[in-house]
Amino acid sequence: MSAARIDWALEIARKVRREERLDELRASAYINMIVNEDSEKAWRMAAGAITSQSRFSAMHGKVIGPTSKETADTLTRIHSAYDMKQHGQHDPGLITSEFAHEFGIYG
Repeated sequence: MSAARIDWALEIARKVRREERLDELRASAYINMIVNEDSEKAWRMAAGAITSQSRFSAMHGKVIGPTSKETADTLTRIHSAYDMKQHGQHDPGLITSEFAHEFGIYG
């Protein structure tokens, strides 16, 4: 997930917490990371996790938040193709290396 999307989401959460007079936000993030000398092989090893996790960015059929057109198109395709009965299974053609690297660290 791009830094812009993380900043966007954190600012929404911080704003709501301020408005509700709640304690300051403490946040963490889950980031895929596969270590392999071949970064192409590494992200492909994580493809199921990438599609499973990235689909939350378009879970209801609409991409919300800052992103490029290419990423939005990919998220929309993932949403359309995702089958909860086959959770974690994926069409390897749904994502690219560039997209994968927005959602993790591979190499």
